[in-house]
Parts: sequence; C-alpha cells; structure tokens
Amino acid sequence: MRRLSLLVVLMLMLVGAVAVNGVSRTSAQDEGTPTDGSFTEEGVSFEPLAFGETESVGLGLVRITLDPGAGFPSEADDPSLALVYMEAGTLTITLEGPITVTRAGAFDVFLASPEAEDAEPPTEEIPAGQEFQLMAGDSALFPANTAGDIRNDGTEPAVGLVAFYEPLQMDGEAEATPES
Repeated sequence: MRRLSLLVVLMLMLVGAVAVNGVSRTSAQDEGTPTDGSFTEEGVSFEPLAFGETESVGLGLVRITLDPGAGFPSEADDPSLALVYMEAGTLTITLEGPITVTRAGAFDVFLASPEAEDAEPPTEEIPAGQEFQLMAGDSALFPANTAGDIRNDGTEPAVGLVAFYEPLQMDGEAEATPES
C-alpha cells in the first residue's frame, strides 16, 4: 500500500466519519487504506475534532501528534490545503514548493502596532527545498499538490492543530484543485 500524506488521511477520516452521498471512493480507499481514523505511520496519531462538507468541499479540524522520531511524506498529488498551528514540540519540514510561516508572537506584535488596521501579520516565506522548523505557537499554510517530508526530530511529542480544505471528487467529475 502506498504511503499517504497527512491531508489525504485526514480526508479519509472525514469520508469514513460522515455519510457521504454521491461522492466517489478515493483510490486510497480502494487500496484498503483504513477510514476509521487509524493511520499506518507508526508514531503518528490523530484526534478528530470537527468535520463539515458541502457537495464539493470537505473541511476538517484534527489534532495530530508525532512521537519523537516519527514522520510521514506529503505527496504531490494531494489537492488539500492545510492550516497548521503548533501546540507543542517541533516539526522539521522540507517541501518541494514554497510555504508561508507565521512565527509565534507575530500576532501579538501585529495587534500592538498602531498601523495594524490595514496591515497583515508578519510572515516568513520559506523557499522550495529549504528545511525549516515549526515550533509551538508557529503556524503555516501548506499548499496543495506539494510533495515533502514532515518529521519530529525532537525528544518530545510534536502536537499540532490542522484545519484542512479538501475538494471532493463527485461521481463523473474531475477533482478541482484549490489555488494556494
């Protein structure tokens, strides 16, 4: 069985947890990937928190925990967008595309600034192929269709909240990909 990215597994959890009318099974489900919230990567666990869907979009919120030494790939054919907020620990990440990171405390500085009305919080642009870390309080918007590697190189569990947006493939329709 091929290894699945975090976002595909999250979508499978959504599909497995919600009665889906008219939505096609994914190829991963046809390959026998569990849809009961379990995950095949050792040391990686999920706590489903919220789900929602329309006819064309699946939305979800999960808490993900990576034990020290655990990791998983992000796959290039995953059409999901994900906003990740790190609650504890540190993740080491390398992606084949650029990513935007907001570091811990950036919102506090932003909100304290008198010119904050028309501005946006400061972000860090990480170029494709550059290894970086997300630490407690950091957040990042993971782009769709971007391969990479996500792992916990630390000695403590890494815990994050993941809000994801997944276009659903309807019977007989091509899957739409969100622009990142």
